[in-house]
Amino acid sequence: MKIVRLLLSSLFLVLFIILYNWFFIGFISYEFSEIAYNIILWVLLIPFLFVNGKWYFKQDEPNTKKGILLGVVWIASLILLELILGNVVSGLISYIIFFEILLLAILFGFEFDSTYSAP
Repeated sequence: MKIVRLLLSSLFLVLFIILYNWFFIGFISYEFSEIAYNIILWVLLIPFLFVNGKWYFKQDEPNTKKGILLGVVWIASLILLELILGNVVSGLISYIIFFEILLLAILFGFEFDSTYSAP
């Protein structure tokens, strides 16, 4: 069950990135600069990953190691998406997104742990 939740959590992230790209590239006709496009993505990733991480740790006991595992699997799913579709996130921007995802996943594993959070 834990592996299924982990894979579903990664699938949600991949769907979020695909929908984000579809919405801002295909749906909105206004041309954004690349940096504005990426800043919007970085800002929108924070609440999305928060909800996704909260859902993942709902039935599993959170800790920092599981947060690291969650972040690595999220990053691996985005790399797989990049290999399949190509040019979803690219260049230096992808490393910043990967760092943000890993940092937030570690924080969620640490913060959602009842040892460090008030009940």
